[in-house]
Amino acid sequence: MRSIVGFAIVAAVSGACSKKAAPPKSDPGGSGSAKPAATAPTTPPPPTTPAPTGPATTDLSILANALPATVVLPPGATVDSQREDIVGVDGFTWSHPIAVVTGGGLPGTIELSTGAKLGWTPTTLAADRAERARQSHAEVAAEERPDGTWAAAYKLTDSCYLHAWSPSAKIWCEASAPRMVGVACDRVKEAMAVCLSIAPAGKPASAALAAGKRFPNLRDAKALDAIVAAGRAIATDDLAALHATLGPAGLKVGKKQLTVAALDAAVAKAGSLSKFFGNDCTEGADIGARSCTWNSEGDGSTGAVSVLSTDGYGEVATFDVTRQADGAWLLTGFRVTDLGEP
Repeated sequence: MRSIVGFAIVAAVSGACSKKAAPPKSDPGGSGSAKPAATAPTTPPPPTTPAPTGPATTDLSILANALPATVVLPPGATVDSQREDIVGVDGFTWSHPIAVVTGGGLPGTIELSTGAKLGWTPTTLAADRAERARQSHAEVAAEERPDGTWAAAYKLTDSCYLHAWSPSAKIWCEASAPRMVGVACDRVKEAMAVCLSIAPAGKPASAALAAGKRFPNLRDAKALDAIVAAGRAIATDDLAALHATLGPAGLKVGKKQLTVAALDAAVAKAGSLSKFFGNDCTEGADIGARSCTWNSEGDGSTGAVSVLSTDGYGEVATFDVTRQADGAWLLTGFRVTDLGEP
């Protein structure tokens, strides 16, 4: 009897243990069913752009102040887009785009511009060499490409300055380092390589007349056009262009009225148009001097504007443009204005 009861107890305990050890059954429809852990989707890493390992072509025609060219720059070099105001050989102040290249291990700052188009710098290697030889600046390196692009470096005191020109892109290129006229002579060829890489791209750049610099009060566009035409003709000794600015009455010179024929004879006797005018605009051109810098405070409201040849003092050669009955502005007189002493 004791054996039967013991066996029954053992069997009951064993059954209970067996039920506890059994894993729970899955029940998809039940509220207590076990759910597998959610797996987050895998996002592939973004593609990486390898750092440039060599020179790369940079398009200057997409800059804010566009230049019609590309140039090959070393890794790390940056380009700053700017504008620069300079006085051209015609005596007017022009604003033109420039690109300033720095960094990338270059020996200095490289500047690319349309400045040579304003007439102050030679645009052939032969002309540049002749000018530097006249100044006794020794050439240290030079190269000219089949397309006419050229670069030349010259020794000056403790550095070498660089001149370069691309005729196809019409871009001038030069280089300088801090506290130097140029760059270290032993590294000037690195800058030359950049200048020689210039190639044309995009639309041609054009300089804009910075009228506000010298004609701050003038708002009449036709008057300004007449002033530019007359001033440019005088400064560049272009008598035919001057004729186009005159009316049938000719030109009043001082107190005397000259016909066109009489004017031509007087200019021939003086030797040049600007000499006849009373201020040789070409004087000092060999050193980049600007003998004529046209300017006026006039606003044209009276129908006349007087234009001074310099912004200095004393007796200053002056020309006058006047509005005609049909609204056109013509060159009407040459005279001398005494501005006194400072």
